Amino acid sequence: MTVAAPVLKRSESTTAEDTLKQKSREANVVSGGHLVAKALKSEGVDTIFTLCGGHIIDIYDGCIDEGIKIVD
Repeated sequence: MTVAAPVLKRSESTTAEDTLKQKSREANVVSGGHLVAKALKSEGVDTIFTLCGGHIIDIYDGCIDEGIKIVD
């Protein structure tokens, strides 16, 4: 049995600009990454050392917003 992969229509694609617009519309929504960054900041963390990965981008965003330096 062969299953065809779904085809994305042009209107279904997401660009970085789309993501930024979505985030600005949801300004009152706090991500888990921002909560992690707030907790780190409250514990006195001013720098994190990390290996970059898409699964923790929200933490990076939160750290930037909280003024925590990121060393990759």
